[in-house]
Amino acid sequence: MAKNLRFRDKILLTLSFLGDEFFEIIQPYSVKMKKMAGILPPDYKLTNFQANTNRMIRTGYMEKIVKDGEPYLRLSNMGKNVIARDFPFLKFRNKNWDGYWRVISYDIPEKFKGSRHSLQEKLKELGFGMLQKSIYISPHNIAEDLQEYIENNNLKDFAAVMVAKRVFGKSNQTLAWEVWNLEKLEEKYWEWISDGEEFQNKQEKNYQKFAKLQDRFIDIIFKDPFLPKELQPNSWPSNEAIKKFHSLLKQQCS
Repeated sequence: MAKNLRFRDKILLTLSFLGDEFFEIIQPYSVKMKKMAGILPPDYKLTNFQANTNRMIRTGYMEKIVKDGEPYLRLSNMGKNVIARDFPFLKFRNKNWDGYWRVISYDIPEKFKGSRHSLQEKLKELGFGMLQKSIYISPHNIAEDLQEYIENNNLKDFAAVMVAKRVFGKSNQTLAWEVWNLEKLEEKYWEWISDGEEFQNKQEKNYQKFAKLQDRFIDIIFKDPFLPKELQPNSWPSNEAIKKFHSLLKQQCS
């Protein structure tokens, strides 16, 4: 399941998916503010919404800009860094592959099972796939970051990071298909896109239905390793799903 998201996380992710779309800054209870609140529960007070938004501006996660004489909100560089830190898998979107696999193997004693569990969670967070028990792989260029994590957590005697051109003789695309169970993920994507299309065509402003779609989308995104296009199946639907989510957000806030 997707991790529980705080108010800050939901707004920052929303802004990151909206890209260059901006939200106008206006007074509480104005029409636009009510529309913006369409991505939040119906019992969420608009005064709280503005207070939290202003807090994120003060802390530097969002910034005000002026466009055509009107003030708008957008994700700041600090906010982008927070997204990259808390949701590191998103930075892998649409990256080209350098042709190398990053492989980590580990054998951590039972007395350090807490450290073993933390390492496994870190690997999942970074989008690694399990090749075998205690062996994970990734096509992303993060070997040095992972090595730093291992050293900082005193695991260098129990884990090794390697870089390899081929793994076990299988074609790279077949390997990716099997390790990340892309068939199941692809089905989830197309099912969500179909349901999103149906919701959009009805032009509803139903928060409960939108929230379910939003939660499902985030759950799928958290399962996506964002493999380079060289390893993706033909017509991989992740970008189409992201575009659909972008479109749903705009409709919900329009």
